[in-house]
Amino acid sequence: EERSDDVQHAPGDAIAYRVLVPRQRFRLELPADLTHSSGHTIKHIAPLLVVSGDDVPSVDVQPTLRMLLPQGSAAAQHVSGINLKDGSVEQTAIGSGLTTAKLSFVGVVNNKAQEIRTPAIPADVRRGGGLVDVKVASYRWYQASYAGLQLIASSNGNELSVWATRWQGARPVAGARVELLNLVPASKDKPAQLKMLAKAACDAWGFAQFPIPDDVGGGEWLLRVSADGKRSILRMSDLVSGQDRQRENRHTTRQPRQWGVSDRPLYQPGANVRYRLWVRDRKINHLV
Repeated sequence: EERSDDVQHAPGDAIAYRVLVPRQRFRLELPADLTHSSGHTIKHIAPLLVVSGDDVPSVDVQPTLRMLLPQGSAAAQHVSGINLKDGSVEQTAIGSGLTTAKLSFVGVVNNKAQEIRTPAIPADVRRGGGLVDVKVASYRWYQASYAGLQLIASSNGNELSVWATRWQGARPVAGARVELLNLVPASKDKPAQLKMLAKAACDAWGFAQFPIPDDVGGGEWLLRVSADGKRSILRMSDLVSGQDRQRENRHTTRQPRQWGVSDRPLYQPGANVRYRLWVRDRKINHLV
């Protein structure tokens, strides 16, 4: 193959090494039976000196990137990094309202773990329940949810069904306040905002259902349910989307829709299974 540098290149073998120790020198002895592309054995093969570089910049979050914690828990994720550039940790916390916080850090390139200080989680979220999103510069996202209630949600593209129960005994939360929210990200001119899209109240079975509004703009959708000083927030981005609504709106025939829940996700052999099933007819784009 002729290249622009007028050097003749021929295919050959490649040797790949993965070095786990940074900033180290290694003497690499090549095999004595290496051959030229012409088939002749290469004589006087000189050893190679290999120098490893620094570790790739990375962020580690322990114990996990996503944590589900009971309301009032003092637990939190621990963040460390290796060979990071100067940056910041940005936190968005949603409880009864929306709060943001930001802490800067000075990166150190020494191939050692560096502890990264993160903003304190607001007491309203930790004690009352809510959702926390944290971004560590451009390296990593992680989340924590302080959940006072157990939520199950389903969408048919036009309506949202919610079932709220207690963690203990799976008892229904009658009268719970249900809110569909839109988290609008910050822009150059405006800070992040939390907008109310729809609201409802749970019946005696802890069940609520309401239509999903159209033309609400961008941002992330959240479901917030609160009752008796307890609160849980559930992400809805994957559950309700404009594409789902458009797909459902194309159905014009009358057909039944069903949705059911059980009182727990796992049962022991011989245990009683308690469940509730809702069956409704769809007429054009409405459930009746």
